[in-house]
Amino acid sequence: THPQHALAQAQMRGYSSLFSFETHPITEAQAYAFTDRLHLFRFGCSWGGYESLLLGWAQTEPNADGKASWLFRIYVGLENPDDLIRDLQGAIDALTPP
Repeated sequence: THPQHALAQAQMRGYSSLFSFETHPITEAQAYAFTDRLHLFRFGCSWGGYESLLLGWAQTEPNADGKASWLFRIYVGLENPDDLIRDLQGAIDALTPP
C-alpha cells in the first residue's frame, strides 16, 4: 500500500540485500575461520554504503564442548554477484563440523 511501491517494483529485482543466517553450534575458531576466508566482505555495519559487509556474533552461551550458535548478518553490496557467491562458497566449509 506504500505510495512508491510501483516505483520500487519498476526499479528493483528484489527488495533486500540484507539477510542473516544462524549456524549450528560451532567453535569460536570456526566462526573466525569463516570470516577470515572472506575476501570481498568487510566487517562492519551498513550505513548506506555500496560495499558488501558482514557482522557475526555468538547467539548462545558456549556449551561444554566450547560451541555456540552464531548469527551472521550479511549486507550484499554492488560487487559482482558471482564473485560474492564464490567468496561465500570458499568460506562456508569453515562452518562445517569436523
